Amino acid sequence: MLHDTTGLGGRVFQICDHPAIESYDRAEPADVRATARDLGPASELGARGVRAAPLLTHLELARELDVTLVRSMLNTAGHRPGPAEATGLLKETVPKYADAGATPGRVRPASLLACRPVFRRPRGPRDRPGQPLSRP
Repeated sequence: MLHDTTGLGGRVFQICDHPAIESYDRAEPADVRATARDLGPASELGARGVRAAPLLTHLELARELDVTLVRSMLNTAGHRPGPAEATGLLKETVPKYADAGATPGRVRPASLLACRPVFRRPRGPRDRPGQPLSRP
């Protein structure tokens, strides 16, 4: 997929929601890192949720893959934290990301605009979790 990404002119390759990567042996991340370095696209990781265990697993993968950006969705199928819980959970992991020189979930609007339209959730009585997003 790295070859396809660069062949299509992609400058960023994100490994997102790919559970198999968590079971890679030590050589596989090194191979992915070397291929990405040779071909040129920046690599990113995508995770799900804000619980410490998955975020720390992805931080270790980020180190092995030489990735500095790990994006994560707030909710998972089995966990939908409120603001206070999410903040508390992130306080456990964000300092570890900072110590490693990695950024958790930073979104760069210019890069998003370059690859897809921006969507937002409508405001009002129909605004509830699970509602499809609409165009601004």
